[in-house]
Amino acid sequence: MLLGRWLLVGLLRLAPANIPQLSRVNLSYTALLFTLGVSALTSVLCGLLPALQATRTDLQTTLKEGGRSSAGAGRDVTRKTLLVVEVGLALVLLVGAGLLARSMARVLSVDPGFNTDHLLTMRVDMPEKAYDGTRRRAFHDECLARVSALPGIRSAAITFALPIDGAQWNQGFSAVSKTGPQRGETANLPVSANYFETMGIRLLRGRVFNAADTAESARVTVINETLARRIWPDEDPIGKRLKWGPLESDLVRLQRQEVERTNIWRP
Repeated sequence: MLLGRWLLVGLLRLAPANIPQLSRVNLSYTALLFTLGVSALTSVLCGLLPALQATRTDLQTTLKEGGRSSAGAGRDVTRKTLLVVEVGLALVLLVGAGLLARSMARVLSVDPGFNTDHLLTMRVDMPEKAYDGTRRRAFHDECLARVSALPGIRSAAITFALPIDGAQWNQGFSAVSKTGPQRGETANLPVSANYFETMGIRLLRGRVFNAADTAESARVTVINETLARRIWPDEDPIGKRLKWGPLESDLVRLQRQEVERTNIWRP
């Protein structure tokens, strides 16, 4: 119980604060009392049944037969069967625990594609009524400037969502390849200029965003390897164009729309 209490306190300190109902995680005294009751009942039954069998044994007959009665042989077979079952269940449990430990080790060794060392993240909620588009951009610029000026800060950036959280903003797109127009839906994640540098995300081809890539300038998009292979499997995606928004059914209309240049980064 003490070890469980100490481990629970340590796990709660390591857990992220945004886990739902984290404050309600504690030791259940109801489950503890139930476990103690089951353990006591099991102990009584395990000790009572052999005692009842011993009281029903005819010692004179047992001594005459030299302990080689059919009832004794039956009990011996039962004990051996229970022993085999217990060893088999213990082996299954041991193998399952080993596979779980191996899976956990493999999960911890997976490269997420970004660097988490010495990285601090925070969430800022901006009410739409108080911040329109202009005020929102001004707030982002001032926030980045003030955070970047803090001692010890190497790089700072703003993003709509963190990589593991997911973009939560799906948007349709249209593109042109050798096989014809390609259409689909993908996650769209707005980020600031230093996002890839701050997150430690390695660029494979092209370039990342810079300060000149604003809403008023020519738009630039960075896509991942999966999307590049799916749309342009046998082509160089650098310099290709995407159109974000409702899916187009006419290739001519697609070519007349304002499109976005693409670069590639590894997720």
